[in-house]
Amino acid sequence: MSTTTTDDSTDLDADDAPIEVVRELEPELTRLADTDLPIAPHAQNALDRLEEAEADA
Repeated sequence: MSTTTTDDSTDLDADDAPIEVVRELEPELTRLADTDLPIAPHAQNALDRLEEAEADA
């Protein structure tokens, strides 16, 4: 019998995306954040992170 394990430490959540990626995807994230799709809150979180990063820069 073999078992399979997964290493969750390499899994990235949408909220963990590097800020450079968020910046590149800003138009798409803005459109997604304005929808009723389940991903909308994650898109808004990413946009909020981008706004914070730009304010800190």
